[in-house]
Amino acid sequence: LLPEFSILENLIIPQLINNEKYLKAKEKSEELLSLINLSNLSDRYPYQISGGEKQRVSLLRGIVNNPDLIIADEPSANLDEKNCELLMELIVKLNSDLNGTFIIATHDKRFEDISNNIYSLFNGELISNE
Repeated sequence: LLPEFSILENLIIPQLINNEKYLKAKEKSEELLSLINLSNLSDRYPYQISGGEKQRVSLLRGIVNNPDLIIADEPSANLDEKNCELLMELIVKLNSDLNGTFIIATHDKRFEDISNNIYSLFNGELISNE
C-alpha cells in the first residue's frame, strides 16, 4: 500500500490509472471495503491499520480492476490465525462473487480446504495432488 495515501485512495488510484472516472472508482472502492467490513478504515493510512487489515486491503487493491486471474504469493504470511481465516474467507468470497481465478503459492496447508485444484512442486516438476 502507498503510505502517503488513505486506504480509500489506495483503492481508487489503480482504477484511475485504468482510466476509470473518479466517482465510479470511489463508489467501487467503498463497495469493496464494505464487502469485507472495513469501511471504517477508508480515511485511515496504512500505518494506522493492522497487518491483517493491510493484507486484506492489498488483496482488494489487486482485484479492484476485475482481473480474470489473481496470483497471490504467500498471502497468509505473518498473519495470526484469525486474520488468516478472514483472508481465506475473502478469497473464497471474491472467487465466487467476482468469478475470479486465484493461483496461490503457499506452504500453508489451510489453503487446501478452500482450493479446487492443488499442485506441488517437486524437483522442479509440477505435480497434481488429485
